[in-house]
Amino acid sequence: MEIVLADVLGFCFGVRRAIQLAEAAAHGGRSVNSLGPLVHNAQETLRLDRVGISTVNDVEELRGDAVVVRAHGARPETFRTLEQRGFRLVDATCPFVKSSQRIAQEFDQQGLTLVIVGHQDHPEVQGILGYTSSPAYIITLPDDVARLPDGITPGVIAQTTVNEQTFLEIVGLLTARYPGCEVRNTVCFATRERQQAARRLATRVDAVYVIGGRHSSNTNRLTEICRQVCARTFLIETAEEIEPSALSGLARVGVTAGASTPDWLIDHVVERLRALGGVEVEDRRGEDRSPGDPTGQHVAGEMHPQQHARDAGGEDYQHGRQHHQQARPQRLHQVRADEITEQAIQDRAEGRMPAGETGPARDE
Repeated sequence: MEIVLADVLGFCFGVRRAIQLAEAAAHGGRSVNSLGPLVHNAQETLRLDRVGISTVNDVEELRGDAVVVRAHGARPETFRTLEQRGFRLVDATCPFVKSSQRIAQEFDQQGLTLVIVGHQDHPEVQGILGYTSSPAYIITLPDDVARLPDGITPGVIAQTTVNEQTFLEIVGLLTARYPGCEVRNTVCFATRERQQAARRLATRVDAVYVIGGRHSSNTNRLTEICRQVCARTFLIETAEEIEPSALSGLARVGVTAGASTPDWLIDHVVERLRALGGVEVEDRRGEDRSPGDPTGQHVAGEMHPQQHARDAGGEDYQHGRQHHQQARPQRLHQVRADEITEQAIQDRAEGRMPAGETGPARDE
């Protein structure tokens, strides 16, 4: 049985960056609170708790030396409250989410009605709603377009982790109904590439294991995409969930993982598949891949999402883009938590080798 890994899987730049920032804040034994789960992955959340990074769900519960605003971001009033209470604030909002927040502000200033294609209860969406002063609408499915009121001029963005095909289908309906609407495709390139890689993988194998939290939006999207192509698609959180009987008669088994899934969990799944009869592993995670849209397709007349992030995210965007282009043999779990300091993160961001590490400086 051959084990085939998707060529893009696991932690995205935004999540990896958030964890590095949180671990830097916890350096030296300091207590750190994350306002909401830092990642939608129970196993990684438990690991973070063991190194002093605990999750709280309300500002009133904060007790740590520092508080981390996770990659999903937060409303402006949340930041104001944290600052007023004197917390040491670590803003780990993903640069691509920041781009969406700024676009929401632009739409508001232009008098457009914000329409977010995403999920009502997702923390990223809830955070973005704080950046508009006017009523906004969240739609999830193409059928939801019919429920929008007449007489508005929508400004449309996407939750960064939504299925891009669904987003484009909804955009088609919106532009037909509201000819003057403005659309910005804010689906993150990391989301796009993981979805495309998962779809390619599913066409090549007899079964797919998608690793990630069952409450992770992007992991559930990957599962949907794979299942459209490969009926034998399984969403698992840990290697122990793999049933030996499910592998009977399979020649090729695929493995992919959501953007909140750490490398060490992926490695555990590969190890279990090997123990259950996997004899060959195709792993191209170290290959250099471009972050661009390989299809070259995006909404006609709109600015590409990378351009939005480049304009709005500044150096953080460039850091993320270069990190994504880099070959991936050096993974987060190979760096000890006590080595991840604020200076080390800054060194990596500027292409320098952090003190105490060996090897060529990475252009992340």
